Amino acid sequence: MNGFARRAEKKKDNIKQAALELFKVHGFEKVSVNDIARKARVSKVTIYKHFGSKDELVNVVVKGIFLSISEELRAIIRGNMPFPEKLEFVIFRKTETASEYGRELIGIIDQEHPELKRFIHTLWQEEVNQLMLELFEEGRRLGYVDKDLSPEVIQTYFELLREGTFASTGLLKKQLQNAQNVRDLVYVILHGLMGKRG
Repeated sequence: MNGFARRAEKKKDNIKQAALELFKVHGFEKVSVNDIARKARVSKVTIYKHFGSKDELVNVVVKGIFLSISEELRAIIRGNMPFPEKLEFVIFRKTETASEYGRELIGIIDQEHPELKRFIHTLWQEEVNQLMLELFEEGRRLGYVDKDLSPEVIQTYFELLREGTFASTGLLKKQLQNAQNVRDLVYVILHGLMGKRG
């Protein structure tokens, strides 16, 4: 890659980073191309040259968010951390994403960007769901997850957790500010509401 190409790539990265930071603070709708240009210290023309439109920039940024989540999950789930800590990380990460971007992120994916929705659906089906099955399979081997549960039931349970996380961002964010509540939530996810702790 020559010097010109490197500088162009650096500008694109700066624009994406600026957009990401602004979207976190103000939401996707309220941030304008002018805001992004100002934060990235480039002209609006430069943004349009690299991304074509704000919608395309949103597409690229949101794809980056989900690819980053996928990479984090892979590193944690396939790493050496104890199973309960892995599960805690997964809960935290999903809740963090949901609270950072809120329901607006889901709205963008569902309504305004069908190509983005396909990308995320494929990523979830081919990568994240497999990682979660690996995690729960590890939990099953170690005795944390009931050995009689089928992969289909575990997958459904995971989907319910995922949907609930995005639907209840405020409630979860409040609970996750207390360390004991986090431990209790992980316990409930692993063992349900019935039974006594050993």
